Amino acid sequence: MCSGSSINSDSKRLVVTAGHCIYGAPGNEWHTNWIFAPGYNNGTTYGTYQAATLRTFTDWINYGESGRGFNSDVAFVTTYNGSTSGAPVVNAVGGHGFRWGGGFGFDVSVFGYPANLNGGQIMWACWGTSGTGWIGAYEFNHIAGCNFGGGSSGGPWLDEYSNTTGLGYVRSVTSNGPTDSTADIQGPYFDSRVNDLFVAANNDW
Repeated sequence: MCSGSSINSDSKRLVVTAGHCIYGAPGNEWHTNWIFAPGYNNGTTYGTYQAATLRTFTDWINYGESGRGFNSDVAFVTTYNGSTSGAPVVNAVGGHGFRWGGGFGFDVSVFGYPANLNGGQIMWACWGTSGTGWIGAYEFNHIAGCNFGGGSSGGPWLDEYSNTTGLGYVRSVTSNGPTDSTADIQGPYFDSRVNDLFVAANNDW
């Protein structure tokens, strides 16, 4: 189980998550029977959306859990219409904006379903100011104190989050926890490569 979020695009079908939530790396296999269950809460959900196309970076596929692999631990999933709504996911439940570039430090709201908190059955939020973390020579978005364990992977890191609309701009996703503290989490920096992946995924059907 992972976390993810719908993200607005021309296709209205995209979900953003972590690369390891769609592909077991290095050199393992694509995950199958993949569905997105928006608004999941103790077994209830706003329908389900089955994956049609999965996209992540070759560096994640080839290098996996390493600085180079985690640097590319991002995925976009194009989904079929919903089981309940019969509509594309963004038309049915809304979608966050997408933002890349800028500095590592920003006011961030992180969401996800950590298995160490309520067994991953409800969504948790953590907020603060992101900073810079490292794995080897690779820089990451970093935040301390969230205490998000497995299951939170792929959850969105939102800039300009609004409590009123429930929306913001995705600037990273939860990827890994540094070994020095289980309360810290990191996410890959959204650079031009991530934008290119987003553009390519928008053309998937």
